[in-house]
Amino acid sequence: MLTRFWIIWISYWMIFIIQPIESIYGEINYALSIQFLFAICFSLAYKLIPSKFVKSKKCEPLFSNPKTTKKYLRFCIYLSMIGLLALIIDKVAIQGIDFSQGFSVAREQWKTFGEERDGSISSIFSVLGYLLGNSYFLAVILLMKRSVKLPNSTRIRFFFIVFTISLINGLITGGRSNIFLMIAFMVSSYFSDSRLPSEKLFNKIQYRITIRALIISLLIYLLLVFVWRSQASDQHIVLYANHILNFLGLSQDKWFEDFCSNTPIIGSILAVINLGFSYLTHSLSTTVKLLSSPVEDKVIIFNYFYSLLSRLGVEISVDTDWILVGRFPSLPGAVYYQYSFLGTCLFAIILGYLAKISYILMKKNKGSYLNFFLSHFIETISLLSPFLCAVDILSYPFAFISIFICWPAVYNRKGKVISSAH
Repeated sequence: MLTRFWIIWISYWMIFIIQPIESIYGEINYALSIQFLFAICFSLAYKLIPSKFVKSKKCEPLFSNPKTTKKYLRFCIYLSMIGLLALIIDKVAIQGIDFSQGFSVAREQWKTFGEERDGSISSIFSVLGYLLGNSYFLAVILLMKRSVKLPNSTRIRFFFIVFTISLINGLITGGRSNIFLMIAFMVSSYFSDSRLPSEKLFNKIQYRITIRALIISLLIYLLLVFVWRSQASDQHIVLYANHILNFLGLSQDKWFEDFCSNTPIIGSILAVINLGFSYLTHSLSTTVKLLSSPVEDKVIIFNYFYSLLSRLGVEISVDTDWILVGRFPSLPGAVYYQYSFLGTCLFAIILGYLAKISYILMKKNKGSYLNFFLSHFIETISLLSPFLCAVDILSYPFAFISIFICWPAVYNRKGKVISSAH
């Protein structure tokens, strides 16, 4: 896990440095040092806990029976479909959002209606939609596990269904964060079985090509969202990219801006690709701004949790309207802003401990349902820490709740866990 953590962090820094962009808030050196300190503290805490911290339990792996796995996958898929249907009813029939003008226009209508309601819940269908509609994340974790035994055709069929649900969900809710979260879960799940050969997932090349094509289609979708939004705003994609980059706290190098402006087709493609990478790495620029701003009594991380409580009618006195609301705050930068230098170190150490302990529990007790999923949810926070706080992604808390909603699917009629392959 630690290797994946560092690969993502180093790639994140390298992409930002190589890109033809720079932060409009000043030098990035101090922000880099805070992020590096966070990664070091996390790594030290992770390494300090020995693997023998938890004793192994001899038990059958939870999803060693293909029938149990299929039953659980179907349960997750059915719940996700019900949730998706509930969201469509809420958006179209109740809120009256018009999707005929494009998803970008519909997204703006959705935001406007939300502001008019002061952020309150639109209907019971919205609650059901978010509560049930994120179960497909659990299916993704299962499908990417090399140790989970499934026929190739069954696995690829479920992949198609899950990817379709995730795309429709992203279009309906007007965001891409669910795609980021799903990719993080896929990485966490796939490499957690790194000792097993990749052929354990798909033993035929045509299936491996298919899954790669599906992942590439997701990445293309993420870029197409920028194109659709530029069309909705009646701006050329190059001008739109410049506008969004400025909003993200970035500016393009002059030579790159001139090249994109003077070469319509190639320039437009490069502008979209650069914007896609910048969307991921702009959290470094956000961190620069946070570190140079006076500390205010604002909440940056866990702000969605507070927002959710507010929507449920719980009175809270926290202010989530921070200076760069709408941008991604790198987790170290956000923690530093809220809890200072010492708080950043402590947060990284606690996260490192939790990541290692949950990973050990998953490996030592393969029959535990909760350990099976908990490790991936904690690792996802670590893997996405360069970009943002994963807990603040809209789908994350509901996906976590889905663990408990889907729990009954691993039991038989007698109330016993179905794990044996016989």
